[in-house]
Amino acid sequence: MHGRVKVKTTAQEQEEKRKERERKLKLYRAGYSTVCEKRVKGEYDEELLRATEQLLCGNPDVYTLWNVRREAFDVARETKTPEEYEEMLKGELKMIEAALRPNPKSYGAWHHRMWVMESMKNPPVSHDLMLCGKLLSMDARNFHCWDYRRWLSLTLGSGNKDKIELDFSFDKLTENFSNYSAWHYRTIFLPTVSPDKNAPCSITPEQHKKELELVQNAVFTDPADQSAWFYLRWLLGKGGVSKPKLVFGVLQNSGGNISASLALSKAERPSGNLTAELRIGNNVVRGHWECPGAMKHSHVWIFVPHLEGGDTLPEGEGDRFIVLREGEEEVDSLQLVEQEETGEDFKDWVGKREDAVELSWLESGGNVGKGLSTSLLEEHLQLCNQLLELEPESKWTLLTSVQLMRTLKKRDPGPNKLMYQTKILEHLEKLKKIDSLRTGFYSDLYSDCVLDSALESDRVQSSLLDLTGLGLTTLPSPTVPLPIPFLLATKIDLSGNPHLSLPTVRPGVLACLAHLPRLRHLCVEADFEALTLNSFMPGIIPCLPNLSHLELIPSCEGSSSIPQNVVAHLKELFPRLKTMKPV
Repeated sequence: MHGRVKVKTTAQEQEEKRKERERKLKLYRAGYSTVCEKRVKGEYDEELLRATEQLLCGNPDVYTLWNVRREAFDVARETKTPEEYEEMLKGELKMIEAALRPNPKSYGAWHHRMWVMESMKNPPVSHDLMLCGKLLSMDARNFHCWDYRRWLSLTLGSGNKDKIELDFSFDKLTENFSNYSAWHYRTIFLPTVSPDKNAPCSITPEQHKKELELVQNAVFTDPADQSAWFYLRWLLGKGGVSKPKLVFGVLQNSGGNISASLALSKAERPSGNLTAELRIGNNVVRGHWECPGAMKHSHVWIFVPHLEGGDTLPEGEGDRFIVLREGEEEVDSLQLVEQEETGEDFKDWVGKREDAVELSWLESGGNVGKGLSTSLLEEHLQLCNQLLELEPESKWTLLTSVQLMRTLKKRDPGPNKLMYQTKILEHLEKLKKIDSLRTGFYSDLYSDCVLDSALESDRVQSSLLDLTGLGLTTLPSPTVPLPIPFLLATKIDLSGNPHLSLPTVRPGVLACLAHLPRLRHLCVEADFEALTLNSFMPGIIPCLPNLSHLELIPSCEGSSSIPQNVVAHLKELFPRLKTMKPV
């Protein structure tokens, strides 16, 4: 038995580890207590710096300790000469490097390094670029390091820094295409290396073509990796810089109550440099614009008139306009025309420009394909089809094909519309099967595509929008440009769509109804037996200030009447409600 190493039991190992943890914890608590005591006393001395250094080199994720060190440096700045303080900052950079060893992805350490570099007169930018290169060679996906390097280049860099950083991202991509940070890096520096503000992605057509070739190689190399597909979406889905345009406007007079709304091609904040005016003849109606609900930026703005006492809307002679202004410059205007199909107690004037919005991608920013030729989009659709022949169950290829066909379908006035629609729905059904964890997402996208077709059919009749029996699971989000038929609608019928039924509809699905300025009549299914006061919480059904007619269709057999407490609540929720069926 001599000469043999005794094998420790699992219980022995665990006990030793427990004791070691307790020893380290005891030391850590003692050191932390010392730091806190000295901080309370205002003793920002060398002992405090040593204590925080020891603690941070073992665990760099304690934000409080980094803050204490900054406080100590603020005190030292007042007591030391500029040269001595600069030396302290150099030493701090070395300390941070040591703290990054146990955790190169420490938020606190990288944030503190930014503060130190900004505090130095002559920050060692070249050294830190080398440090980032070294750390990224160890872990190319360390996005904390990528973020720091981008900040370093944009804030403290000089010379041909943007080109250097772009080449650096290319080198990392040639090592491994699966690198979100490297692809994202290119979106930051390309518009400055190859600028063209009027072109897609704000880069020159030549560079745009090169980027498309690069990302095509990536997706054909590994179709299952989503990082390259996200970059392709940026290349195809980001239009050039454009000013907001007026898409829709409405002015309403209901029993002397004045209201107006407008819709823009992109979400904006109705304040600051961008403003709007409501004009009647030569008169400007006094008032201000605001976003619906609590939104800070929106495609829809609502006009709040400043009418006092016996003031009325200035009638006057002449046309009615909504004018969009940027500073002192008038950038767009929209004439409002009186509508014939107004109700018994209101008049409204409407203006619309349907060519201002093009179908968007998943983010629905309103810029998809703008500046890109239809032939280029068709070329990429063909590439997706070729890839699907090799990888028929590639979900990212299927999804990209769906988005390309949605854009092409919107552009194509010919017979290809039906072919695109059929293929889109087939792809989405396939995606539900091969990517079952995201069935809800694909179902909503399927619903969007069905709605797209419905809005181009005879279901849209002037101000009536008939969406019955489509199997919709969602409605357009108020964070994107709403379709013109929605904005024009005075009546919307959502019956026959079980997923939109009250009270089981998902919170937020009906939110866009609050952004429809002409909506006065709503039909929706409801389970009467399940209706309670909570069924009409703001997250379920939004505030509809102009709603005058509400029709609840029973979604199942059983009770045909609504509880009286719910009826009373609905009358409070919709102050202009005149009729409700059933009662």
